[in-house]
Amino acid sequence: MLKIGIFDSGIGGLSVLREVAKLMDRCEIYYFADRLNAPYGNKTKEEVFTFCQSIVEDFISHGIDTILIACNSATAMAINELRTNYPNIRFFGIEPFINVINLRPELKKQKGVVLTTKITADSMRFQSLKERYDPKEHLVYRVSKNLAKIIEDSFDSGRLNEDEISKEIVDSIFPSGQKESYDYIILGCTHYPFVKELFKANVGAQSISPCYHVAKHMADQCVINEDAQIVDFFYYRDSRSPDLWRKVKKQNLEGFPFF
Repeated sequence: MLKIGIFDSGIGGLSVLREVAKLMDRCEIYYFADRLNAPYGNKTKEEVFTFCQSIVEDFISHGIDTILIACNSATAMAINELRTNYPNIRFFGIEPFINVINLRPELKKQKGVVLTTKITADSMRFQSLKERYDPKEHLVYRVSKNLAKIIEDSFDSGRLNEDEISKEIVDSIFPSGQKESYDYIILGCTHYPFVKELFKANVGAQSISPCYHVAKHMADQCVINEDAQIVDFFYYRDSRSPDLWRKVKKQNLEGFPFF
């Protein structure tokens, strides 16, 4: 049975795991939430690579050779070097879905905004994405310093802090303080899909996330034994409790908090 390792700086990557679990239900999935070092969005490139390398080594020790970096910041900062350092490991990453404007040309006639963390926005990989997929700058680009952390903290409290999240969304999307009209928001962090209703309520725009497309690409690239038994759980580990891998039912991925 194929073993897949998925990791993020926290619980954000569960938004991707949710889609992977639907498309790759005959695989054994391990999810590592590096909550001890979260969020990655305000760390240095060197710090992020060190965190990622440690997680990859842990996955390898469990016989995992297919790894999804379910974090935009970590993908931007570390995936190229990880692929160089671990040539026998198959890495997949996630990035802001800028290319959606080319896959759906009607979006170029509308007004869209991309929201990312600062480390993603400042990365060379992200600049390259913009030059490749949006050279004429159809999109507006915005940064949130704290949204991922607020959502992460909400996981511990057991409920979303809607007032704080709404304020951060408004302050990030409308930094001048003057509201503009947007038709869609491209969510450039895996934490953001959990609050897509609050994006709609505060910005009045639909949210676009790459989670399904990343999962579909991964499923298409992997060889899955269709005779294997369907797995209805995944393994979860929090870096704040490094010795504990626990089973979680996939049905718990619906809603917030999850488990």
